[in-house]
Amino acid sequence: MPSNTSPPDNNFSTPSNNKKRFRSSSTPPSPSPKTHSDTQVCDILISIEHKFSGLDNRIALIEILHKEFQDLRQSLEFSQAQIDTLTRQNNSLQQTVNTHQLTSVTADNKSMKETILDLQSRSMRDNIIISGIPEHPTDDPEKTVKDFMVQQLKLPANTVKTITFHRVHRSSQNLNTSNKNYWFNDEEDS
Repeated sequence: MPSNTSPPDNNFSTPSNNKKRFRSSSTPPSPSPKTHSDTQVCDILISIEHKFSGLDNRIALIEILHKEFQDLRQSLEFSQAQIDTLTRQNNSLQQTVNTHQLTSVTADNKSMKETILDLQSRSMRDNIIISGIPEHPTDDPEKTVKDFMVQQLKLPANTVKTITFHRVHRSSQNLNTSNKNYWFNDEEDS
């Protein structure tokens, strides 16, 4: 129960005071039955009904939009799941292709190395490589090899003079040392 100890309202007197109630000046006077006709009440009710029907239409539209947003969310979630799946599959395929390509390139590289080694071996079958010969910058490589054959290998000078070399080269791998490797091909061009 509310207590009667609260201060009295400025606009109305409490029933316990037995004072007459009065209305504030800002409140419009209550309509008397004589001033409002039934048509005015009907107009007010029709206006309220139109407002409620407008609210019903807006609520229906909001419900439709809510359903469409839910459908869009489901579609987006499905699309995101598909993208994730495709991304994983793509990564897997890339790894497989990269591994396959790497294996293929490695095998091709090994095969080419073997072919190059075979070609080098075949092209050098008529070559002789001599290493450890002291060299002087002004030396002729062919003369240096012939001198080596006479002095170190003790071959007759007449025999060495008759030997013809196709080419005589210094080895490029030991350019900074005083001892050079010489190789020559004694096969003549046809």
